[in-house]
Amino acid sequence: MLWPIQELARVYAEMQQAIAGGERIFSLLDTRPDISDRDTAVVPGTLKAPIRFEHVDFEYRKGEPVLMDFDLEVAPGEMIALVGATGAGKSTIVNLLCRFYDPTRGCIRIGGRDIRVVSASCIGPARSGWIVWLSSSSSTGSSFVIRIW
Repeated sequence: MLWPIQELARVYAEMQQAIAGGERIFSLLDTRPDISDRDTAVVPGTLKAPIRFEHVDFEYRKGEPVLMDFDLEVAPGEMIALVGATGAGKSTIVNLLCRFYDPTRGCIRIGGRDIRVVSASCIGPARSGWIVWLSSSSSTGSSFVIRIW
């Protein structure tokens, strides 16, 4: 006789969790990104071109640099690995490349074009032909491998 009431309470609790989860999802979907396309953003035919970080600085918080004067060039068909200890800036480099953030100073270029003038809809591993792979090791920290097809 008690089990129907217990079952009803369980279903009610699950529904409340689902509603709370749905609210969090909709809140995330309604969030406007900090980075948006310029009115003059271009949609290039391909992003299978050299990627170049030129004197890039980046700070998550003002006055606390994560990257300073960072330079890197990756040619099409080339594969590189970013390896280092936790906090060395590997994730930041990938986040800048995917344009989740813009550099504080310097420039990231794809095929000679500043990444800030390229439409965000074209940038990122899923859309660009890039492969970004994360590997984790207790002895070396973690590493990213970037390959341009």
